[in-house]
Amino acid sequence: MASEQRQERVRSGRDVRTASLLNSPDDGGVPSSSRTRARRRASRCSNRVVLWTILICLASLSRAGPGLAQGARFGGQARADAASNAIVLAIQQGISALPPTAGESIVYEFDRKLDVPVRSEQLGPTSLRTPETVGEGNLSIRGAASYFDLPATLGPIDYRLDFDDPTVSPPQFTKFGTKIDAKVGVFDLTLNYGITRDIEANLNLPIVLVDAHAWQIYSADPADGSIALRDTIPEMNQAIANHEVVLRTLSFSQLRADFNDGTHVGVGRISVGTKALVYSRDPFRLAAACDFYVPSPNQNQFSGSDSPSILPRLIGAARLTDWLRLHLDAGYDYDFDVSELRRFVWDAGVSFPLAVGTFDLGVGGSKYDTPIEWTPSHARASIFPGDPSDISVTAVGDNQTGTNYVDFLAGAKVRVSDAVIVSGAVNVPVTDAGLQPIVGGTVALEYYF
Repeated sequence: MASEQRQERVRSGRDVRTASLLNSPDDGGVPSSSRTRARRRASRCSNRVVLWTILICLASLSRAGPGLAQGARFGGQARADAASNAIVLAIQQGISALPPTAGESIVYEFDRKLDVPVRSEQLGPTSLRTPETVGEGNLSIRGAASYFDLPATLGPIDYRLDFDDPTVSPPQFTKFGTKIDAKVGVFDLTLNYGITRDIEANLNLPIVLVDAHAWQIYSADPADGSIALRDTIPEMNQAIANHEVVLRTLSFSQLRADFNDGTHVGVGRISVGTKALVYSRDPFRLAAACDFYVPSPNQNQFSGSDSPSILPRLIGAARLTDWLRLHLDAGYDYDFDVSELRRFVWDAGVSFPLAVGTFDLGVGGSKYDTPIEWTPSHARASIFPGDPSDISVTAVGDNQTGTNYVDFLAGAKVRVSDAVIVSGAVNVPVTDAGLQPIVGGTVALEYYF
């Protein structure tokens, strides 16, 4: 019924324009053959009149109110939703790349000569994981603050607009992109407890503070800022090269699209985990660990994904000398709902335990199953306000991020007293996946009872 009404509106507009041409007062006294040619010319131009009337209407709506023409129309809300989802996923990936949340400074190693666990005089690593445990009946508390900035300019890429009624217009082309900036602070509180000599458990509570903003980039008429359309992609590229079309940036809030712009605080994905030392014979040690992450209750505040996941991991270490150790761990993070967060994760590096502290260097990486789609592949738009969607908006260019992330890791710890340890760490991206933190920094304080 709605489709018939829209077709009737188009036909009515065409009939009115044709009638106005044929019944012009200047028609009097013109021969019949001339009137026939006029009718033919009017018929041929009527479709063009309808098309340009629609496009002029859309452009005027853009000038009168960018929110109506550029936010809710042409799939703007779908792009705002995709940007919001991309920020949530990128922040969750950034949090996953931070140093281990469990305190690993003071650990107990089993002395086979004495046949008892002995507290190590050397501190464990900061950015890498150690297979040793905190020791039976021992408790540690770790408080940490991390920060990273997540800026990205993605696209713009080409989009094709297809009208459901092919008599209205042939396909048109435009450009859309997304600019993102999220500043993220993560505050972790972690408890570690030694259940037995070789098994420990940990609980981590993350509080996430996010200042998130996103903008739409689009091809615009330089005179009035309305969305520019062209018949082909080469025509659009040439128009941009000739400065007949410019790339303009407006926030999704300015476009009146629904986007949770601003500063937010919420609870991230709380985790519970265990680690068990399964092999210990100099110089090698091996542990199995498993962490379960519960859904974040504050995904709308960008605090974390509202999906659960489980991460089993093997952790190995080799003591080469008293002052040098090798570290290697690997696992698979299985998210139950979101394929963009499923990943094979690994870390490798060396630590240098010293008398008053330790220093470590390494690399860590994540290979994700699915890329993040930062702008939708398909969306719907409407010609007239209030009408059902009758334009298909399709991404022609690449709208996905990379899936292979590698970071350089560095960390250091200093012993303040027998029970207090202060540490700091950085992780710097080595690969460019398109949407990842520039640098992540963490400072932590650990207390051992």
